[in-house]
Order: sequence, then C-alpha cells, then structure tokens
Amino acid sequence: MRRDSLKRLVPVTALRNFYDLLRRFESTAFHYLAAKECLRRTDQLDDLVGQSVAHASLYDNRAEGFHGRSSSGLLSPARSANEDSANRLLRLIVEDRSEVPCSPHLEFTYVDYEINPLRTTRSEFENGRSGQSSGAGGIDVLLVNRADRLPIIGETKAATDRNLFLALIQGLMYAVELGTDAQRSRLDQSYRGQFTLPVAGPWLDLYLLLVAYPSDEEHTGFLDITGQIIRRLLLADGPTSHLVRRIVALNTALDQDDRTVFSVSFAHGPGAAATPPNV
Repeated sequence: MRRDSLKRLVPVTALRNFYDLLRRFESTAFHYLAAKECLRRTDQLDDLVGQSVAHASLYDNRAEGFHGRSSSGLLSPARSANEDSANRLLRLIVEDRSEVPCSPHLEFTYVDYEINPLRTTRSEFENGRSGQSSGAGGIDVLLVNRADRLPIIGETKAATDRNLFLALIQGLMYAVELGTDAQRSRLDQSYRGQFTLPVAGPWLDLYLLLVAYPSDEEHTGFLDITGQIIRRLLLADGPTSHLVRRIVALNTALDQDDRTVFSVSFAHGPGAAATPPNV
C-alpha cells in the first residue's frame, strides 16, 4: 500500500473504542461505575488520551475538508425545521445570540456545525471496514473563543440525551481526532483566518452545552463526578492538559426566543474559573 494511502486510513483509537464500549453498554448504572473508576484512576484515563493522540497522529488527510456541504454558515433545511431544544440552541448560536454574562471570557462565536474530524472519502478504517461512514455525524458545533480565537469543540446535551460522563468521553475523543499536527493544519485550511493556532499546546477548548439540565439526583451526580474527573485531568501535567486548555459546562434554560443566556455549571483549566481583568 502506498505511503499516502496509509496516512488516509481512518484510525480507531483506544479512546474511540472506550466511547463505543460505553455506547454499547448503555445503562446508567454502568456508566456511573465507569465514571467512578475514571475518577479513581484519572491517570489511566489520561494515559488513554495520550495513547490515542499518538495513534491519531499517524493520520493525515489535510487535503480534504470536514464535510461536503457548500456552505458552513447555513443549516440544512431538515435541521432548521426541527424544533427540538438542541436545534433551537444551535440556531441561536449561529445567529450570534448567545452570551455568558457571568464569564464573558468564555463567550464564543459560531464557525460550523456537524463536522467529522475523520471524514475521509474513498478510504477505509484500519480494521478493514469501509470508510464511507467516516463523514457521518461528528462534532455538534465548532466554535471559536471570542477573546483569543482558540478553537472550541461544542457538544450540545438536552435533558433527554445520554449522561454527561459519556459526553465528556465523546468530547475528548473528538479533541484527540482534531488536535494532531496534521488535523490542526487541516482546520486552518478549511477555516482560513478564523482561528489562532498556537505553536505549542494546548490547542483547543471543549464546551459541554447543556439545555435545561435537570436538577434530580441522577443528573446532579453525573455533573459532579464529571467535573471532578475534568479538574484532575487538567491539573495533571499530562496528555490531556497538553491537548485541551479548558473544559467547560454551560447551562441554559432556553426560555427566551430571541437569545440564550448561559450560566457556568463548571469550568476547569487555565483562566477558566475567573473573569480576567478589563474584560
């Protein structure tokens, strides 16, 4: 097989396998036990991120975009017609009608939606499966920090979605798949001039965008343990903190038609918790 063909093989990282395992065994009880173990052995989750970064770094498809749509700024008619809460939120973000008044340094601007970091036409996964599905689904919304132009992976979670721990693992998986050298170059080529891409990491932020997050015991438990895992990951001098600067959970009641106002459920990473002076 040619060298360039090898680079275009779609990687299946250890973190993606972990995410797929959690989706396969979908019970809340199993996920909470997995979250408790990740909190107990945060070093092992951090190592999983490191292994996955090394694996994903073998992939290089910078000549191709992240989707085949003609315009990144317009939602498809099918999505625009959908009135569920996640899509209402997305429309407000696209129209730049969102704010984080308590922490303006965390505010963001819309870039694109439903991008798949591993989109690779006419290729295959490492396990021999067709790569046709590599362009399906993906990151809910690609954002950029208003203050310093760092890319943000945005994952929206409505009340009926799966739990926040699974959202964290999914977000970390996408961070790995978007944060390698070749992928950052691809990001720059696909969205010319929209991002500041530093020479040294961390290279991106991860936002969990919660819509009317419930306050019952189960949801509160997942919110608390997920925040603890993130705090430990980003305090350690390891693969995750070298890749991701901040991981933030923003919550909105989505109770206004003309805008959405976020509160901060948690924010971890350098400068995440406090509003910088003169902002």
